[in-house]
Amino acid sequence: MMELGRRSFTLDDQERFAGLAGDRNPLHVDRSYARRTMLGDVVVHGLHQVLWALDRLYDVHPETPAPAALDVRFRRALHLDEPVELTLRPGGPQVLRLQISLAGTPCTDIAVTLRPQGEAAPADPSPATAQETARVGAQPVDLTIEAMAGRSGVIDRCAGDAPLAAAAPAAHRHVGGGALAELVALSRLVGVECPGLHSLFSSFKVALAGEPGAPLAWRTLMIEPKFSMVTLAVEGAFLRGEVVAFARPRPVEQPAAAALLGVVERGAFAGRRALVIGGSRGLGEVTAKLIAAGGGYPVVTYANGQAEAERIAADISTVGTAAAERLDVLDPDEALAGIIERHGPFDEMYYFATPKIFVQKASFFDERLFRSFCEVYVERFAGIVRRLAAAGPGPLSVLYPSTQALDEPVRDLAEYAAAKAAGEEICRLLARFTPGLAIVAPRLPRLATDQTATLLPVPAADPVAVMLPEIRRMAAGAASARPAPALVP
Repeated sequence: MMELGRRSFTLDDQERFAGLAGDRNPLHVDRSYARRTMLGDVVVHGLHQVLWALDRLYDVHPETPAPAALDVRFRRALHLDEPVELTLRPGGPQVLRLQISLAGTPCTDIAVTLRPQGEAAPADPSPATAQETARVGAQPVDLTIEAMAGRSGVIDRCAGDAPLAAAAPAAHRHVGGGALAELVALSRLVGVECPGLHSLFSSFKVALAGEPGAPLAWRTLMIEPKFSMVTLAVEGAFLRGEVVAFARPRPVEQPAAAALLGVVERGAFAGRRALVIGGSRGLGEVTAKLIAAGGGYPVVTYANGQAEAERIAADISTVGTAAAERLDVLDPDEALAGIIERHGPFDEMYYFATPKIFVQKASFFDERLFRSFCEVYVERFAGIVRRLAAAGPGPLSVLYPSTQALDEPVRDLAEYAAAKAAGEEICRLLARFTPGLAIVAPRLPRLATDQTATLLPVPAADPVAVMLPEIRRMAAGAASARPAPALVP
């Protein structure tokens, strides 16, 4: 195994590649959109990774013959600023195997079949006759998996020869500008045309040979609705082969505040001031709307999703009152003090702050992942509770959402479950030694939110039906809390 390079991909890198490929699917360039998908954050274009890998291969080993075919599999979504390593691994005769990995976890596998020594890549058309287009602003289509059957079309080569040569000079010299342009255009095919908006690129296998002068045409070969998978045939002037992609589940939409008026008893939470940490989506969004529908005043916090938090506050304004405030639980002190001053003191706090729960990893138990969960679920949680309790003067009720994964272990959630177990213990200690504090820590089932969305349908409970009884418990718990001290040391 030989290392060929290390790097991370920034949002600026993504913007440049999006312009090169004509693929501005918001999953790849819009953090606000991406955080509401099952991926949780902006995902680096798969072809962006392939372009970098080929460029590094031919930069480090310029004697390598031109590629005759590529077999690429995207194994793990790669996010912005994640440090990755590119390695060259043993392969068969005339085959080089490249792998992009993150902390030992494979992200992308690239098998490069080489041309016989001395055989050149297909000649490129001249810049004057190359099929290029400036139509790079097309919006991704929004298709169901069933609607992908029978579709076909032609993909524009958005990438001009000079920009490609500047972006990947070594790959441009050895692979050829025409072949690179058609490879990059596969990103546009998946991200804009089919599956389009809700796409997830899985793999492609192409021979770098085509019909000179032909456009890059595509058609649907097969759809598999059970797996939300589509297989496409592609053929152009420089490549032919197949592409496999998935249709991601659409972002989970929670009920509007007005729709919850008939669910909550009128005035059930009147006079209650609730700080909903992590309230810009999912369970936090539902909780804030339920509190407002019952006459309470929720303050919704966000770390990154300002637009979503303000949208929720605006929706709540149709039935009651609410506020949106920025609060990063990893650096909460100054922001929390301001929130308490403007909106406090609070009767209740709901703690939905969380890192991404479902992640791919290289081992059964990843210590770094466990520590990241503990920082949010234990250390920061405890600090925020103590600060709110000290702000007084009345009792404080806190909801700490634990998980049924402690009762029904899931192999891939070992770090998450262990951190939540530690969180339950800190809840017990805080409640025992903090006068005026009542904490409920329900072990919640899997609920229908962005965090729990998967390619294959998995049963998930209704967040409204699960959270409303817990909010009622919170209101009842305040009455039984002991008098609050002037200060919690």
